[in-house]
Amino acid sequence: MKELLSYIDKAIECLAKGTGIIKLAQVHFMKAKLLARMRTGSGDQHWQKMCMEECKMAYCIYSVMERKEQAEDIEKFCREELEWHITI
Repeated sequence: MKELLSYIDKAIECLAKGTGIIKLAQVHFMKAKLLARMRTGSGDQHWQKMCMEECKMAYCIYSVMERKEQAEDIEKFCREELEWHITI
């Protein structure tokens, strides 16, 4: 999973330089979901902070682009997986 995380980080770097802002949001959310899966058995809460940051990035992009359905998916993920209410 760490290799996949590395590839996602590279995708974020590439997309951030381009014009595919919606794709950038998708990849940020993908990274958040992967981080949430990687937490299993870890006592370290660092993953949760990173996951929240990725969710915020994706949520902000979707909000600005008026993609309500995708923003709601992130809200639901945060509530159910992170037990956190996303606020910007």
